[in-house]
Amino acid sequence: MKDSKLKLLIFTLTFLLVTFAFSQVNLPTWSIGNWYEIDQSLEADGSMQGGTFNLSVTSIGSMFQVTDIGTRQHQRGDMGTYNVYIMTYSGNFDATGHVSITDPVPFDADVRILGGTMSGEFWINVDDLSTVTRTRNISGTIEANIGGVWTPLGTVEITETEEYQPPMQETQFPINIGNSWNQDITIYAYGHIFADLNVFGIPYQIDQDFDESVGFGFNAQVTGVENVNNCDAYKTHISENNSNATEDYWYCEDACWMVKTSIQNLQFTPPEGGGINLNSFTMDVTDYNTNCGGGETPTPEPTQPPATPTPTPTTPPETPTPTPTTPPYTPTTPPETPYPTATPTAPPGEFTVDVIMPSDYYCPGMTCYLKVRIYNPGEKIDKADFFVVLDIGTGDYWFYPSWSHYPPNLDYEEISVDHGETMKDIIPEFTWPDVPGSFSGITFHSAVTDELIIKVYGYGFFTFGYGPCK
Repeated sequence: MKDSKLKLLIFTLTFLLVTFAFSQVNLPTWSIGNWYEIDQSLEADGSMQGGTFNLSVTSIGSMFQVTDIGTRQHQRGDMGTYNVYIMTYSGNFDATGHVSITDPVPFDADVRILGGTMSGEFWINVDDLSTVTRTRNISGTIEANIGGVWTPLGTVEITETEEYQPPMQETQFPINIGNSWNQDITIYAYGHIFADLNVFGIPYQIDQDFDESVGFGFNAQVTGVENVNNCDAYKTHISENNSNATEDYWYCEDACWMVKTSIQNLQFTPPEGGGINLNSFTMDVTDYNTNCGGGETPTPEPTQPPATPTPTPTTPPETPTPTPTTPPYTPTTPPETPYPTATPTAPPGEFTVDVIMPSDYYCPGMTCYLKVRIYNPGEKIDKADFFVVLDIGTGDYWFYPSWSHYPPNLDYEEISVDHGETMKDIIPEFTWPDVPGSFSGITFHSAVTDELIIKVYGYGFFTFGYGPCK
């Protein structure tokens, strides 16, 4: 009877397995037709031919839309070729600022652009949603406040392409709070600036190409989940290695993209002879298509598990109900003493699988990890399947080692099991972050089966929760 229970549980897990609101997000699938309505703003200052400027730019309701999926090639650097989603955008913008010119004629005035236009593309890597390339096309009419009267000065047009090699990985999938990474990339920026101005009857013209590359290294970390634009979004914080530049990205699982981007203190040098200080940039998603796999080629939601053969017991076995192996634990502060761990429950000489965590309750600042201890009392098993499954009781599950989400995907590790004890490190030690809210009844299941997933050598589980320190 015990073997029947274990078999049923393993097969149930195999076809049902973990959404984990604070730890795992699968790589989403986009489709042509996904759209986002976005407001943008920036504050910038810098130098230009014969003078200096500062600008505050705002855009209202720019429409971003996935319009194509295809192969695109970089034009700079290693000429890399990538499979990308093409996201195009267009909209209007206004700008206010100040310009000071000393050459060819002294000029100092407030300036503005009303009803300018901008458009461009994002190339998003299909494999990991990193940013491959972005383009901008900006044009507008500049007016200057001269003696209290807004007077047209002329027009300005800017085209720019930024290529990231390797593609810039603002977010890694699957997302884990506390997950960190670093990256060294080269940003190739090239394009054209054209300005045709008339200052007190004297023509002032810029007609300049630029083509430059800048090395950019950064460290990134997923710091938590925050509600941004009506979405519980994962926040990634990026700090540039050699400057004060910082970037924050809030990824929304419902939107399959960023619902907010904030950049501070980023310096860049095109065009040659000038410098631009991007004091701040924000991009807020005000509306989006929540059907991430929707558009012209929607992905239907499964109404039942895939038709995969399942074992049919000769008699309906009882389904075991897991219970915590340690009593509920609510710390008043992050404990400084060793935490309770799972202990073997099987009699000596029996194949056992023990799921080990340092506590069954976590609050910010506590140490956390996940290990599995396998004890094989007999001869070496050359081929076995090793399962670890995260279960929060919602009907979705995640499979180690790729943490693939079911439905529809499954995963496990093919291993050999030596005689005696084998320790598997599943999640390395980390400090529990400041996760909002609380949750209980989260369970890690683990099992070792034969390679046909018919015979269950051993099974174990560990149940835990998280919340504020009390």
